[in-house]
Amino acid sequence: MWGTLRKGVALFVGLLLIGLGIIGMILPLVPGIPFFLLGLGVLSASSRRIRGLLEDLKRRARRWRRSFRWIRRAG
Repeated sequence: MWGTLRKGVALFVGLLLIGLGIIGMILPLVPGIPFFLLGLGVLSASSRRIRGLLEDLKRRARRWRRSFRWIRRAG
């Protein structure tokens, strides 16, 4: 019972944070990306699919970081 309740609360909080993140990307007053990523992090606790998405984002971020270092050194 507690596991189901915890997943439900994580789903609600995660979707709320993602909603705030989307609003923040539209409105300039609210930072959107931190809320969006935090929402994905909360949802990853209850969903394998979201966890896989976050792992993919981490791999892409490392790749982008390496390419930006190369650009910075060349300039």
